[in-house]
Amino acid sequence: LTPELRNTLGKNEYDEIVIGPELDMLCNSFLAVLEVASTSTDVTVWTENVTTPWIRGKGRPVHMRIAKKISRGVVTRVQKQLYQRADSVIAYSNLAAEAAKDIGASENKITTAPQWYPPDILSYPESEPYIFQSKTYRVLFVGQLSERKGVDTLIKTAKKYDSEENIEFIFAGDG
Repeated sequence: LTPELRNTLGKNEYDEIVIGPELDMLCNSFLAVLEVASTSTDVTVWTENVTTPWIRGKGRPVHMRIAKKISRGVVTRVQKQLYQRADSVIAYSNLAAEAAKDIGASENKITTAPQWYPPDILSYPESEPYIFQSKTYRVLFVGQLSERKGVDTLIKTAKKYDSEENIEFIFAGDG
């Protein structure tokens, strides 16, 4: 919880506030929605939340499954309020859009907009400037290197294509 958030929201007028429903930002997001509830400020939920067996607890250590069960009721209620009060929802994937609907977002308010980066940002120095001008097909993963992100599946796929000269897998992240 960011103590200055309430003061910042109260001092300024905003046309739009973009919030995240993920656990690390849940308190701030809920506070922001409450602060702007009586104004004309639009609220957009920008989410990468998904519902998968791993998220539901399969494969997690016992202490994480217990903590999830204890907090599930409160977290689910707060997230549901955020999705229901939002003027729009931006989901990073079709899976995130489905999860948003399951939590309570109105389907007509959801836009699926995957994260993207201009190819020139991803080019290596002194390499071909754009992937599309190259004969090499590059697969880039940027994120937390963990099972819940599906990195293990991508690594298995990369191993299958290891002998191919025109396919390159790039992994960037930590974990």
